[in-house]
Amino acid sequence: TITEAHALRALLDDFAVQGYAVSDEMLELGLVAIGAPIINYKGCAEAAVSVYGPKSRLAAKQIEVIGEQVRKSATTISAKLGYHLPQVAEGSN
Repeated sequence: TITEAHALRALLDDFAVQGYAVSDEMLELGLVAIGAPIINYKGCAEAAVSVYGPKSRLAAKQIEVIGEQVRKSATTISAKLGYHLPQVAEGSN
């Protein structure tokens, strides 16, 4: 369980970069959950897609692969709700 504000902010920043969140035994001992937000046409989170399973059956690499699948599913649903990812201007790196 995260109890420090700065640790929570850092974790949320990590989740924002990768496009999905991982709860590694934060909800229940032995449970791993992976989720991604569904964004509506206004750019607001409206729902989420998530999956979970026993930690004993989910290696770190599997969590990464499943996380990407969850992120892609949430992106697809978001697009159907009218959300479009912001375009990055050329030369803005």
